[in-house]
This record gives sequence, structure tokens and C-alpha cells, in this order.
Amino acid sequence: MTLTLAAVDNAHRAREDGTASILFGPSGATQNPSFFSTVPDGSNSRIVQTTIAVQPEAPLTSASALHVKAGSVDAAVAPGVTAKAFKAFTACTDDLRSRLALSGDEASQLSEPAIGPAQPQDWISADDYPRLARVDRKEGTVVAVLKVEASGRVAECRPAVSSGDSALDTTTCTLLIRRGRFRPALGKDGGPITSYYIWQTDWRLPGAGS
Repeated sequence: MTLTLAAVDNAHRAREDGTASILFGPSGATQNPSFFSTVPDGSNSRIVQTTIAVQPEAPLTSASALHVKAGSVDAAVAPGVTAKAFKAFTACTDDLRSRLALSGDEASQLSEPAIGPAQPQDWISADDYPRLARVDRKEGTVVAVLKVEASGRVAECRPAVSSGDSALDTTTCTLLIRRGRFRPALGKDGGPITSYYIWQTDWRLPGAGS
């Protein structure tokens, strides 16, 4: 599973990579995946991408916090991954692998995960709100599993956790396949490879939270 986080940049280096340390609280379980990070042009936030091994699932689904050390970034984040969401994600990923005849060991071939946009609204914004969902006052969060080709294009998108509204789910995947242009994942040989990416879109009606 890909973990992406943004942190205030204090090092002012264009790129960092190496081995991260991820501590799962309160269990104390740790993982040490590779990571890399960049600072988008005009931003003071460093975007860090790394991976979390999702088996066994217990440390992730029971964690109240993740303490991530990756280069100049030292941050604590709340994962918000429930057992129900994890089960849905796993089932969706397994279904994708089965239908696409993938071996299931893609993560072991990664040296760098795929990189999405620095600003997610560049691909999906409030202007894209489905008309029917807007009329019906529907809101929700979609968590989708994307198959990102070596070209960086999104070849497949499946909602792993539904928003509860089919228009929001369908629109999310339609837009990601149409607009998604990732920097592809890199394999151990340094060349681009196909990988999976977890995307979350929160659909909220304008003014709904006020």
C-alpha cells in the first residue's frame, strides 16, 4: 500500500531518498521501506511517498498513529484504516490481480512507487461534482485502487471503498482514467514498471460544512 504525506520542508533539498522508519503505535511494530520525496515548484511542502506492507494487517488496522521518519521528514500521522476498509481494499486488489493476470509480487519489485499530483484537485475538483449527486445532495469518500502503467497512465480503476453513491464512485474513476498522469513506479533495475496506487477523493458539497 502506498503512503503519501506532506510535511513542511526545512531542508530545501529538491529530492531525498533512502530507507524510511515507520513505527506503528501503540503496538510498537516497525517497517523500514524505501522512500523518496520531492518539493513541488512553488511549494514549501515536501511530498513523501513510501510503501506499507499490508500483511499482516493487524499493525495497520489497529494503529492509532504512524510515526514516519524519512530523510528530513519526521512526522506522526493518523492512518484511519479500519479492518472493514482494509478487507474491501484487499478484496478489490485481489480481484484486479486475478482479472489482469498479475502475480501479486509487484511490491517486491519496486524501488520507487508511482507519484501522483502535488495538488489532487488538478485531477478532480469541485467543478467535477456529478450533477445528479449535487441535485440529490449526495456526499461521500471514495477510496480507489488504480493500476498505473509503466507509461504513467491509469489503466484500471476500481472503488475499494464506496462513497455510497454510484455517481460519485463512477465519476472518480472516469476522471482518474482520463486525467491521471503519474510519474510511474520504478523497478529494481531503475526502469518504469506497472504498479498499484491508492487514491482517495472526498466529495463535499460547497458550504456543506459551514
